[in-house]
Amino acid sequence: MAKSVVILGSGNVATHLGRMFQQMNLSIECIWSRTLEHAQQLADEVDAYAYTNDIMSVPVADFYIIASSDSAIASIARSLPCVSPESVLLHTSGSTDMAVLSKFEKYGVLYPCQSFSKGVSFDYNNIEWLIEGNSPMTLAEVESLVSAMPHKSITKADSAQRRTLHMAAVWASNFTNRMLVEAYDIMSTAGLDPHLLDSLIRQTVDKALSADPRSAQTGPARRHDDVIMQMHKELLADNPQLATLYDIVSNRISNDY
Repeated sequence: MAKSVVILGSGNVATHLGRMFQQMNLSIECIWSRTLEHAQQLADEVDAYAYTNDIMSVPVADFYIIASSDSAIASIARSLPCVSPESVLLHTSGSTDMAVLSKFEKYGVLYPCQSFSKGVSFDYNNIEWLIEGNSPMTLAEVESLVSAMPHKSITKADSAQRRTLHMAAVWASNFTNRMLVEAYDIMSTAGLDPHLLDSLIRQTVDKALSADPRSAQTGPARRHDDVIMQMHKELLADNPQLATLYDIVSNRISNDY
């Protein structure tokens, strides 16, 4: 039996969910957002209606998916009228407890462990989904939905486990990206092309994933080369915050080996 969905949100995650559901030929009843322009933009792309402001008027659907910022999930859930007892309300957050949706009969979580940007295409078959439901029946419905979606894996995880994974994902993705920003800035300041690092970056990630990051670790801190590390800190003398960060990370590596 075909399922229908209402997407509450119009940001990065909502956009990619809409694209996935469209590929599945799932009926997207509407896109709701506080900003009509944003709702309309996504609705036009996925052939759905756009709603704004009056959340009470969103149409009936099998699934209501809150794909918004974490800080907005609770207020959206409070504003949403009590939907049909047969409908399932989900959010897509890695760090928000499932209980924030507890006013509904059936609720859960559909969390993609992935970083999305509206303008960047992505192979949806590489998504690791984490799911949760407030009852075995709800969990089975969520699992049935995500099983029909592109995926690499589907893992049942409670809210505490999901919070831990989300924190680890910040280290693996957001902090890693920030380190690349710092490296590119160091290169640019020295008049060097930052993309001279690109092959090294790819090789580093490939090695970490093919074995494990700890065994793949190299560099002066791994070798306890104090002379080289002191030279690097001198190069960072004009940037004390970055020099401190260099010390903290180097110490973590040195202590591990």
